[in-house]
Amino acid sequence: MGHQELRIKHKAFLVESAFRMFRPEAGTEEQKNYWVDRLLDGHDLNDMINELKSGFLGAIGSPSSDHLEARPEPAEKAELGTVGEGDYSGSAIPRETLGVLRAGMPETVPATIENRSSFKWASDSDQPINVAYHWLDEHGDMLFFEGNRTSLKTAIMPGQSALVDVHVVPPAKPGKYRLMLTLVHEGTCWFEDRGFSVSSQPVDVEWCLPTSTNRVLEELAFMRTTSHGEVVA
Repeated sequence: MGHQELRIKHKAFLVESAFRMFRPEAGTEEQKNYWVDRLLDGHDLNDMINELKSGFLGAIGSPSSDHLEARPEPAEKAELGTVGEGDYSGSAIPRETLGVLRAGMPETVPATIENRSSFKWASDSDQPINVAYHWLDEHGDMLFFEGNRTSLKTAIMPGQSALVDVHVVPPAKPGKYRLMLTLVHEGTCWFEDRGFSVSSQPVDVEWCLPTSTNRVLEELAFMRTTSHGEVVA
C-alpha cells in the first residue's frame, strides 16, 4: 500500500470515528467522503469536529448544507503565522547511518531538523508540531504510517536547525526496512504533504533475544567448551 493510500485510509478512519462519537445517527457515505477530502486537503480536524457538533454534516443534502458554498475557511492560529501550501518546507536527516536495529526495541535516532518555512515549529500548543516517522519495506512501499511522536524541546524558528533525539520503535518482525523521518502538525497535516523534504534510510531489523535467553546461550556455549577452548563432542 502506497503513501497516498495509507493517508486516505487514515483520514477515513478519523472521519468514521468522529461520526460515531458525535453524530452516530447520521452520516451518509457522501458526507463522510466530503470530510475525507477536506482532511486530505489540510483542513483542521478540530474544525471538522466542531462542525459535526453544531449539526453541519458537510455535504450537499445535509440539514445545514444550504450555506455550504458560503462557509469561510477556518482561520489559522495567529502564533503560527500564515500557513499555506508549501509553507512547511524543511528536512529531517539522521546524523549517522542507522545500520542494525533490534526488533520492537525502542531506539534513539539523532537527527538534524531544518526549518525552511515561514513560521516557528513548536510542541507547546493546542495543535503541537512533533517529529514522527514512517516505516517502509525495502522496496519503498509504506508499511507502518503512524510512527511514535517526539516533542520538540525548544521551538525551531524559520531558517534555523536543531539536533533532535527522535524516539523510534522498529517493526516487531526482523527484516530489511527503510525509515522515513518527518514532522506532523497534529490535527492539521503531515509535513511531507506541504512541501517538507523526506527521504528514507535503509535499516536492518534483527531479533532481540531477552537477557535471560542470552545468558542461557552463553552458559550452553561455555559447557560445550574445554578450558583450552576445544569444543566437546
